[in-house]
Amino acid sequence: MGIWFVDPQLNPGEQRLHQTIANQLLGPSRTLGGRLVVTDSRVVFEPNRLDRLTGGRTWQTDAQAIRKVTETPGGKEGVRRYGPAGARPQITVDLASGQAGVFVVKNREALTSAIASCRANNS
Repeated sequence: MGIWFVDPQLNPGEQRLHQTIANQLLGPSRTLGGRLVVTDSRVVFEPNRLDRLTGGRTWQTDAQAIRKVTETPGGKEGVRRYGPAGARPQITVDLASGQAGVFVVKNREALTSAIASCRANNS
């Protein structure tokens, strides 16, 4: 736990594989800052304390629910869809339910690798 960031509650025996600071893109008028954590069984985004005060909610999914993970380049289309934060490349975690989590992180390769490991652990 820190001043700005909230650590997710891990389940007994759950191991953290990767964590990074991230922005969750919700639409052209809403972006949440926070921490994205990949464990051996799920992916969790915890909004920072300020975004929690303004209604930001935890996003999480079990590994089995992840259909695919894609990287989308930023640019004009990203800005149209997500506002200024969409100018940077995004990682999209598509779920079997049809919903998705869209995130901007610095080290996209490390994140996608960790999610691949999480999925492999639960195949």
